[in-house]
Amino acid sequence: MAKKPTYEQLQQRVKELEEETAKRKRADEELQKSQIESAKLPAIAKKREELQEWIDTFDTFVAKYDPNGIMLFCNEPPIKAGGLTQEDVFGKYFPDTTWWSHSETERAKIVECFKKAKAGLSSRIETNFRSASGAPVPIIFNCQPVVDQEGNVKYITAEGKIITKEVQLRTKLQEAKEDLETQVQKKTAELKKINKQLRQDITERKRAEEALRKQQGLFKTILAATPDLLVLKDLDSVYQATNPAFCKFIGKKEEEIIGKTDFDLFPHAEAEIYRRDDSRVMETRKPQVQDEEVTGIESKRWLQVAKTPVLDETGEAVGILCSVRDISDRKRAEEALRKSEEDKTNILQTMSELVLYVDTNMKILWTNRAAADSVGLTTDALVGSYCYKEWFQRSDPCLHCPAKKILETGQPQEDETYSPDGRVWHFRGYPVRDENGDIVGIVEVVEEITERKR
Repeated sequence: MAKKPTYEQLQQRVKELEEETAKRKRADEELQKSQIESAKLPAIAKKREELQEWIDTFDTFVAKYDPNGIMLFCNEPPIKAGGLTQEDVFGKYFPDTTWWSHSETERAKIVECFKKAKAGLSSRIETNFRSASGAPVPIIFNCQPVVDQEGNVKYITAEGKIITKEVQLRTKLQEAKEDLETQVQKKTAELKKINKQLRQDITERKRAEEALRKQQGLFKTILAATPDLLVLKDLDSVYQATNPAFCKFIGKKEEEIIGKTDFDLFPHAEAEIYRRDDSRVMETRKPQVQDEEVTGIESKRWLQVAKTPVLDETGEAVGILCSVRDISDRKRAEEALRKSEEDKTNILQTMSELVLYVDTNMKILWTNRAAADSVGLTTDALVGSYCYKEWFQRSDPCLHCPAKKILETGQPQEDETYSPDGRVWHFRGYPVRDENGDIVGIVEVVEEITERKR
């Protein structure tokens, strides 16, 4: 007769049966989960195919690379434009592809872009790639790193826009400029001819001296009356004449200036720049207008300096006329505005929340980097698109869109919503009004709270 099991043996057996049951349950759950995921694969594949077809409609270059510049993805139009196939570029180091085989200079630009991207820096350059015919095609090339939460580069995105028309326009503008310069030279030659004829008519020295005296008197009157700083220098950049405004600016009397050079009146570094500019104007015999920071009696000031060569009857430069206008107040205002815009942009670009500014049709007018990163685009690529298209893959606004409620109620809105990829978003929206109080846009501040909801 078999020996009955003890109580401890029965407990051990029950425990083993419970563990075996739990293992079978986990196996069944894993099997069920695997079956569900397998059922999703055809739908995912279809979505990927539709996304590829959509991206292939872009006339711009869109690509993705690993941190070392190896191409992982590219839309079809640029591949066709280069007379290439996917096998020619996918899995290849981008600068080594046929697109850049026509010019080592252009290839070096692309190499530098990817070096910066690997270091976490963005680039925007003008370059050209080799087309199927072998002819170079000009583009604007943007290279953007995508980083993880620790700041490590996960992958690199790039976008290129063909600018053939812009380059053609620039060429036409240059041709127009050259044509204008030709016309100016022609008119200048005509004026020289007229001046020569006038000089021939002046046969008496007394008449010439009288005309010169009158010209000098008129020049002095103009110098004294104008609020701008005026200076006349000879070929050696020695001061021959100046006006009261200039004397006041540097805190010296006219007799302390005439006969001196810039090295006698200004710090050596500034004087070197003034002398170089004077020489260039007299050598080229072309006027020059530029902004300069100059040391005055009270402080450094920003001046707009216009330098014009003084020519003799043969067209040779005999001196230079400098007209100077104080633009310090304007420069300060411009710098304050630039700093304000820079600070605002830096704040918005460093926010982890998605910040978008859309018009009343939900078209994106401005976005920060976080918003672009959340859909794998650059900010430039995102502008002009629609929020419901990029985050929800829709062709029209969402049914319960909080932005629509803002347009209907005129009040700020706050809501939570789910995007098709399973992410959860916390939305806050605020109306933007014009001077008449009409809503002209919406500022959206969106935070992903997927992890918080789990």
